[in-house]
Amino acid sequence: MLIQVLEEVIAGNAVKTEYDQTVQDNGGKSDDCKHVLVVEDDPEVVKQIIDVLKGIPERIKLSVARDAGHAEHSLVQNSFDLVILDLVLPDKDGREILKEIKLDLQIAMPVLVLSGISKDLVRVDCMSLGADHYMVKPFEQAELSKEITKLLATTKEPQTLSLVPIEEAEEKNDVEEALLPLAGHTVLVMDDDQHLGDLVTHLMKDHGAAVEYAATGRQALDYLQLGKCSLVILDVNMPLVDGFTVLEKIREANSMEQLPVIMLTAMGTEDDIVKGYELGANDYILKPFSEAQLMARVRSFLK
Repeated sequence: MLIQVLEEVIAGNAVKTEYDQTVQDNGGKSDDCKHVLVVEDDPEVVKQIIDVLKGIPERIKLSVARDAGHAEHSLVQNSFDLVILDLVLPDKDGREILKEIKLDLQIAMPVLVLSGISKDLVRVDCMSLGADHYMVKPFEQAELSKEITKLLATTKEPQTLSLVPIEEAEEKNDVEEALLPLAGHTVLVMDDDQHLGDLVTHLMKDHGAAVEYAATGRQALDYLQLGKCSLVILDVNMPLVDGFTVLEKIREANSMEQLPVIMLTAMGTEDDIVKGYELGANDYILKPFSEAQLMARVRSFLK
């Protein structure tokens, strides 16, 4: 997390990271230079963004982070006027970076989310986390140029991250967890990995939920027929009946049309994630996951 990276930097123990960096000099005075961070692992999309920046009548310094780890180190060591953020990253859900910037550390840094996920629920989630704008790939260069120009114009000074006292952060998390409304809810956990299944099961129980565990898709479908679930956590890669099939069956049943479903899986390609949302998933979380991340998502659906 960004707080941990900040602590490493302050202690002088930060591991030096290498990430792609280029400077686009579009003219103008040096003190008017705008620093933009692009968090994107697709080289073709990065190239398209660079082409857009070349057409903006300002001096642009561009940093590119190919994954969340490099993005976080860049954020704590540099000042930025704008962050352009993809959601599907090799090592983390981009929404976690958005949450760290906007909510955890409350930095007034414009963030433009640029994602291949067109699901309205994801767009709303990002905007609720503080995103300044949400655009879907593939994008029109003229539209992206317009939004970048508008967001850069709102930035008065580059924003840097400052360390939140760890005691305050822990106290805030303790209060939030104490208020987590899982009592009275039943969560169905489907995962053929017994270790991860036990981890998620104990996490739900620790917050007051009743838990049913299914090691196969068939077991999950059988339990769902009882109609006792408040929320379902599904792995995708399951034997015989996979998580996508279970999700389809859930959405085909009128009685479960509104049942919240979180996909919790290691299948993290953009095609997998888009497919999950198109089939009706409410959220898609990649393994390995943080307990705080999962609980925040569960809380949002069961509050």
